[in-house]
Amino acid sequence: MKKTERQALIKQLLQDYVIETQEDLLRLLKSKNVKATQATISRDIREMNIVKGHQKNGKVRYMIYSQSNISPEKRLAEACGESVVKVEQVEFVVVLHTIFANADVVSALLDEVRYPEVVGTMAGVDTIITICKSVELAGDFHDRIARFMKQ
Repeated sequence: MKKTERQALIKQLLQDYVIETQEDLLRLLKSKNVKATQATISRDIREMNIVKGHQKNGKVRYMIYSQSNISPEKRLAEACGESVVKVEQVEFVVVLHTIFANADVVSALLDEVRYPEVVGTMAGVDTIITICKSVELAGDFHDRIARFMKQ
């Protein structure tokens, strides 16, 4: 199966089923006679902007991160207001603590905004490490995120 066909099927599966893990996705693909490795699925997830999001019942599921006509920074500000519970600066590193299982969404938004002072981000389940170009720029970034939390 071609990559475009596989990704179209993944999109359809995400709409039709609650998929909580890559293993769940691999099983569903296998049931549709699609052979794929975990590495291939990981690449597809990254290329398709698939993130984990919360359902109303609190469970996590994969969903396609949709671009809207709201600016990336506005979406980041909203996500920080809803999800970031604490922000700390340690030298040129800014650590964002989020509610459980929201770090990947906030981190994806940070990457999309592409702040020039940010060199890179790394997200866990509830923590994001943001590396800035200098201590001073980290302070500016910290203050911006703190403002978003208050909105």
